[in-house]
Amino acid sequence: AAAQLDACSSSASTSSSRQTWVEIGFGGAEHIIWQARHNPDVTLIGCEPFLDGVVKAISGIAEYGLSNVRLHADDARPLWLSFTLKDDGAPLLRSGETVEAAAMLATRLDADALLFNCSCPEVMEAAVRAARKSLGESGIAIGVYANGFAAKADDKVANEELQQIRGDLGPTEYLAWAKRWVASGATMVGGCCGIGAEHIRVLAEGLR
Repeated sequence: AAAQLDACSSSASTSSSRQTWVEIGFGGAEHIIWQARHNPDVTLIGCEPFLDGVVKAISGIAEYGLSNVRLHADDARPLWLSFTLKDDGAPLLRSGETVEAAAMLATRLDADALLFNCSCPEVMEAAVRAARKSLGESGIAIGVYANGFAAKADDKVANEELQQIRGDLGPTEYLAWAKRWVASGATMVGGCCGIGAEHIRVLAEGLR
């Protein structure tokens, strides 16, 4: 679809001597068409996943004879899916589904990344291994950002009470966990609740 739409404005230049403006989510196309009409020396690239907006943009291009608009009829944002895990036992989502089921969903949705967040560091490695095995050669990235809390029982309700920060998970200790996640197949690592700026600094330096 994008290649066909590009034909509507095939003479638009993207050379280094010409400015290029990008509008992500141009809605009814009123703004991008106005900009194209009033800035003929600028190439405008519009991204919009909804067909009504794309059709309006094509109509505007045809009505005003515009040659400086390119359209991408899809969402320009990457899709990342993230799940929390139970804090003990086999790697399961807090909702009870398996990591393999999450990987299947990520594959079906053509996601760019599958991540596990706000769970104990101890449960992340097994989840990464299971996800990597299920995702195979799909190209979907795997990420981890654990929290700094003690394990949470399954019968507890989210945000029901204040949780204490662990005393055994300083920046150096967190880096040691992160290296295990990376060795298991994670390519994105960060931190969730209880993981602070110093943790991230040590991560950035230690994983280079």
